[in-house]
Amino acid sequence: MPIWTNWLSCSVLKNPPSPTTSLNSALAVKKSTLYRERSEAKRRVYKQEIEPLTPASLVFVDECGVGRRSVERLYGRSPKGERVQEEISGQRTERTSIIAGLQGGKPLAPWCFKGYCNTEVILTWVEHELLPSLTAGMTVIGDNASFHKSWEIQQLIESAGCRLLFLPPSTNSKFK
Repeated sequence: MPIWTNWLSCSVLKNPPSPTTSLNSALAVKKSTLYRERSEAKRRVYKQEIEPLTPASLVFVDECGVGRRSVERLYGRSPKGERVQEEISGQRTERTSIIAGLQGGKPLAPWCFKGYCNTEVILTWVEHELLPSLTAGMTVIGDNASFHKSWEIQQLIESAGCRLLFLPPSTNSKFK
């Protein structure tokens, strides 16, 4: 009796394998991962805080960047028994970064610069780009990057009559 006979009733199988199908090709990958740092209590509090707010009053801010090392392939395919080899530069290359807000599905105060993000860069962006775009009563929502949590940034946003709120720890795009 083939090894997969005991697995026929298993929910991870979309179609029972035929005797000529290998077990690896018959199993569907159905693993979901969650971060240990995730806190359901903090997620509930966050949901309660944003529930009464209108979508037009929410501004989500984030940053990203790309450099040559970001686009080099780390993996490759080759015939069995052969290795894929590629030369990559060990030199640190210039990075292009962007910071922007998102309000009602539209970009708000996009800012492109050369280099990496830090508190000083975020502070400059908030002061010169984001604040002029905000109106009193808006809520600015940032992720948990340490450079977003500066006291000066919070003061600037509050001085515009707005509120700064952070996503709960380890929130991904599948927030429900």
